Amino acid sequence: GRAFIAAISRPVIFMIPSLFVLAHFLGIKGVWYTFAASDVLTLIAVALLGGLITTGVTAIVAAPAVPLIIGSGLLASGEWTTTAIVAVALAFLLVIVGVHVAMALGVRLYFAALVAVLEEEGAIRSLVRSWELTTGHFWRVLLALLVLALFVSVGVMILIVPAQLITAVVGIASMALAQSLNGAFQALTQVVLQPIPVSYTHLRAHE
Repeated sequence: GRAFIAAISRPVIFMIPSLFVLAHFLGIKGVWYTFAASDVLTLIAVALLGGLITTGVTAIVAAPAVPLIIGSGLLASGEWTTTAIVAVALAFLLVIVGVHVAMALGVRLYFAALVAVLEEEGAIRSLVRSWELTTGHFWRVLLALLVLALFVSVGVMILIVPAQLITAVVGIASMALAQSLNGAFQALTQVVLQPIPVSYTHLRAHE
């Protein structure tokens, strides 16, 4: 029952409405755009749901930090009493736990967008599928993402810094041309250095 509902959710929620709307405004061309529109809407839904889940769970974990600080009397008196010190320490610990929870959820739900596009799943099923793929592989995926992020950051700096120097020189003659070149360099950097999600294929192979 649940599998059937998950399977038809994407066509019912996104594809069929997109087909009617795009066909009405664009005619036969709108039919061809339906699949792309469905993908975009599904990705937006995945991002929103994933963000809500991560934010909600993190807030639930870290929320007790606020009454701890208020109840300690530190804000009212400004005095670092023993109670205030303990309360601040516990609040800080809760915030740290919340950050780790957010990071863990980010890793577990990282492949949801890929699942939505490559496996043509709905938003909820994509999040569930990403969770299934990363089960038992959390630390491997986390390490891979950290390494990819490091390489991307270094690569962006290598390409962006010379681009900014060039555009600064060109900007003396033409500010508009400088902005165009700078935008082109940044766009090219994002395309070239966008990490290929090979981990997704690897995880699927080990299911």
